[in-house]
Order: sequence, then structure tokens, then C-alpha cells
Amino acid sequence: MRSTNEELQSRRNNILKLIKQTENNSIGVDEIAQSFNVSTMTVRRDLDELEDLKLIERFHGGARLVSNEDHLDADEHMLRNLNNSISEKAAEFIKENETIFINSSSTALHTLAYLTDTPINLFTNNLKILNYQNNPSSNILVTGGEIRPNRQNALVGNGAIRSIEGIYSSVTIIGCSGLSVSSGISTNNLHEATLNHLYLKNSNGLKILVANHTKINHNTNFHVCDINEIDIFITDRYASSQNIREIESYGVTVIQA
Repeated sequence: MRSTNEELQSRRNNILKLIKQTENNSIGVDEIAQSFNVSTMTVRRDLDELEDLKLIERFHGGARLVSNEDHLDADEHMLRNLNNSISEKAAEFIKENETIFINSSSTALHTLAYLTDTPINLFTNNLKILNYQNNPSSNILVTGGEIRPNRQNALVGNGAIRSIEGIYSSVTIIGCSGLSVSSGISTNNLHEATLNHLYLKNSNGLKILVANHTKINHNTNFHVCDINEIDIFITDRYASSQNIREIESYGVTVIQA
């Protein structure tokens, strides 16, 4: 019987954990197959996927761990790389000298890592922008606003709103805390929900939502917009086909990075 996306991700996460437990962070295909009671062909497909995510390196008959982020567990490694793939795909929709809105989402902001050769005009309330190298010809504007105790890396409030009023983007990229076809897109912070709504309202072009599969069918406290107000939803390859079809039925283009 064919494995579900959830089963595939669980097994691949457990393969990562198994590799991390070995003395040299390397393991053979046969040992993995025996440990999970699956065929060697299945193991090779799993290892191909993990290598695509830059989590392992294949060698003849096995694989070794390549990440040096020992403080992250296997699930965090997986999500980090899935989010990076989502960011890279989002960057493909941005052209030179366009005006871009990006919210406090780490995945949305990481789009900039793939735009170092592209000059843009960026408006964001995300203070992590200071950690990114930007094209020398780009114009970067960080909104005004206030820093809340539970959100040290984001500016919110009236100052942030006034910074965006009267400005209109070519492309808006936002992340979220949750999304569903019934409740739309939501976040955990009231002030960020208000600003995110303004980002979308003031968008003259594409409205792109970036979120990994764990955010789907997860509703949080504060509504940002309905699902049909988004043009493109970029997620990862573990999003279920049923969820994708439901979202597409609302006129949203879904891309699995």
C-alpha cells in the first residue's frame, strides 16, 4: 500500500535521527532497510529526497549527514530545508526594481537570500533584514513602529501602519501561523494581522503566501484574509493532494517547492 505524505515524512525524519545516532554520522542502505522493514529501493528514494533537501550526502551503498547544526533535531532540520526551498521558489516571482512587501515571516524574508543579484525596492517590518546581504542597488525601507515583548524581531503598531499607507507593492510575500479554506489565513498576533492585511490591501500585483505543510488546516487567533485573496500559495512537497485541491478550488495557484 502506498505511503501517505505524513508517513513518508515521518520515516525520512526517523532515517535522519538514525544517521545522527551512528558513530560517524553515516549508515548503509541495507541497515536502514532492515531498521524500517522496507525495501532498499524505498530507502534509496528516501535518501534521494533527503539529499535534495541538502540534509545528507550519498555515497555508494549509503549516506552521511552533512548538516553541522547539531542543536537542531531531525524534524527541525527537515522544516528548515523545506522552508528554504519555499523561499527560493518565491524569489522566482520577483523582477528587477519591483517594489516588494515582506512581513515578519522568516520564510518570506529568506526570499532575499536568493535575490542578491536582483535590485529591488523592499518595505518590511521584519528586523531580521539586518542579517541579510542585499543587492547594492536595492532600496531597503524598514517600517517605523514598536517592538512588542513577545515579538522582538518585528515592528508593529501605528508607526508601522503609517509607514505603509500610501505605498503600493508589485509583489507581496507573507507568511502565516495557519491557514485553512474555512477560516482563511491567520496569525498569532493581533498587531501583525492588521499590518499583514494592509500589505495585501496595498498590493497592485501578486499576493504570495509562503508556508510549509504544518501550517495547513491549522487555525490561529487573528484573521488576516480569506484564502481566495491570495494569488499564489507556495508550500512544500509534503502538503497533501486533498488539501491542495481544496485550496486550488478557491482560485489559488498552489506550487509545491
